[in-house]
Amino acid sequence: MSRTEIDLVAKTVAILDSVDYLRYSGGKVSTYLEYAAGSWTDGRKLIAPILFPKFVEQVLGFRMGETMGTQETTGDTKDIPDYVPGDTRTHPFVFDCKGMDTVNLSKWYDQITRYLENKNLSYGVLVNMRDLGVYTLGSNDAVEKFSFSFVRLYHCFVENPAAVLEKPNTQCFLRFAEAFRYVPLTITGKLEKVTQAKSWTGHEILDIELLTNRLRYVVETITEDARVRKAELSSLRDADPERAILVGQEVELIASEIEHRKETKDTSMTTFDAALSASPQSTLGRALDLYLYRVGYFTMTRLLLARAWEDIGFIEQTLYDGGLDKWYRNFNKEIRRVLKYSFDLAGERYKWLFNVDNNYTWYEPSEEILVDVLYELSNFYLGKLNQDVLGTIYEEYIDRMDKKRKGQYYTPREIVEFIWNRVGFTKDEHFFRYRDGRRQPRLVFDPASGSGGFLVEAARRIRESHSIDYMDFDDVLDLRTAILTGTFGSEISPFPYYITEVNLLIQLTPVIKRMMQMKQGFRGKGTPALAILPIDALSLYNPAQLALTKEEYDSSKLRNLLPLESQKGWCLPRSSIPWTNSSLIAVQIRHTSAKKGIESCSKQRWIGFLT
Repeated sequence: MSRTEIDLVAKTVAILDSVDYLRYSGGKVSTYLEYAAGSWTDGRKLIAPILFPKFVEQVLGFRMGETMGTQETTGDTKDIPDYVPGDTRTHPFVFDCKGMDTVNLSKWYDQITRYLENKNLSYGVLVNMRDLGVYTLGSNDAVEKFSFSFVRLYHCFVENPAAVLEKPNTQCFLRFAEAFRYVPLTITGKLEKVTQAKSWTGHEILDIELLTNRLRYVVETITEDARVRKAELSSLRDADPERAILVGQEVELIASEIEHRKETKDTSMTTFDAALSASPQSTLGRALDLYLYRVGYFTMTRLLLARAWEDIGFIEQTLYDGGLDKWYRNFNKEIRRVLKYSFDLAGERYKWLFNVDNNYTWYEPSEEILVDVLYELSNFYLGKLNQDVLGTIYEEYIDRMDKKRKGQYYTPREIVEFIWNRVGFTKDEHFFRYRDGRRQPRLVFDPASGSGGFLVEAARRIRESHSIDYMDFDDVLDLRTAILTGTFGSEISPFPYYITEVNLLIQLTPVIKRMMQMKQGFRGKGTPALAILPIDALSLYNPAQLALTKEEYDSSKLRNLLPLESQKGWCLPRSSIPWTNSSLIAVQIRHTSAKKGIESCSKQRWIGFLT
């Protein structure tokens, strides 16, 4: 034990010696002790990005970007600390870095305790690599047994390594290193943590960057589980041959996109069998792997949405806190039965997503994987989820070369915001118009929605409109109406279309939450189908006939990959064709087929869509 403790001290000293202090002091000092004796504004230049991350990884055992999240890429960082463990159930603390120009760390007490209140945590750690202070909500004095001086630790080790462990400051350091180190959990331990978790207060701050990182992990974990359980997919051959053929059809579609083929091959059960037996390096094998990623992604989104709905009380709590404990016991400690029950409850709100079979519903997470995923999600209050995290994750998992060859591009969030600003979708009068004194939404249509980034940003802006009084139930009801009946989209590829649908459902979540808070017993009478269609937008343009026949609408053989709700039927009413209304404020065309289609339309007619 003594050897391990000395090693921790030695690692820390080595980290403090690893920096070129001449560079950060403008050539004035060269050693750590000389540097620490000065007053440097280095919190954002040296402490947060360089020294402290080394300490976190080499001494505390976290992995940056994996088990430890950072706010460095977050836009508004005022109420987000520098470093937050990805798992705050087991690690109920946050770290915030300051510069060596901070003589007394306790001057930042109010800030660090704000973090604790927002995240419902036990400890806040302030550090400038000269000193480290641990704080709680109870007192603005540092917790003595965990707080220590890096300078004294360094000096004592260099002076006499054999005696360093006897020093009181070193004992504080070692207690800190033990209490704040990374602790991996067993599946049993994770389940226990989730069932015993504290209820949300509703005031928690949602760290989008950290959530995005953990959702990446969730998708990877589920996808890997799906890969090793291809035998269950193979069982579709006998259990549901029609679905098996559709799976083969989807894999063939992905293969055609990889090879940049304009036409897909005819598919049958032979295609399904060939995909399952294909080598990983072959085109069909690569296509199967991308399909299995979609399975993982689909499963993640359903779990994410169910948890978000539970957090706002839209459905009964079953996957978190006391709800999980109750139903886990009621279902004889079979966690997969709890998940099925949760999805049944969510299906009462949105049947298509939770209660209709599609190409991905053959997969159910194993008990171990499901507990792991629920544990990851338990670190976040999802009632405040309001950004396009789904599109961000999906984009990263698409092979970039194949994307460019296909002419498909997913627009980054920053560019989405820039374009909406440029077209003027920034003011209250752009979000609504008034007729007979009543607010009506201006219509938004994206004919090539991808993962829904443009529609998500439009919905977010409408929701944050200054003209909406969140104390007035009718105003909030207008918000719900605007998202359901004023936001339109179409996407020719089935899977991105699905992401758009879920993305917009997430945008509805805080609106529904507010309506429930204001009107006891309000449950929204379910959630009507959103105005998103899996179709080539150009096939919808038919001025002579605005109600489409089944034959005209069914332009893609792949429509059944993700079946629609009955509310979206074959016939589109006149009011559902957004470009026939002069209030349309924005159209964005990105898909290759749409761009080619423009060439066949007269310029004058196409510009008319934009007016």
